[in-house]
Amino acid sequence: MNILGFERVTVMSDLMTLDLIIWQRFQRPMIGLIEATYELPQNQDLAELGAFIPVGTVVTIPIPNERDAQNVEITSLWD
Repeated sequence: MNILGFERVTVMSDLMTLDLIIWQRFQRPMIGLIEATYELPQNQDLAELGAFIPVGTVVTIPIPNERDAQNVEITSLWD
């Protein structure tokens, strides 16, 4: 994954998960971004917080190069 930069997000509400934070930022599936976020040194203790990230926690999210982004076809069971 080619990274253009980083964005710091402060968790502002309860019951936030990392995948929800990434979804709210990009509004589409981002393959490999959760793993890349956990691997950053700034997020070294993020996994220890549990599934729900506490309010006030600052999460650094890598911003991938849009040219390298993979398009994902979403299949619904109800189509």
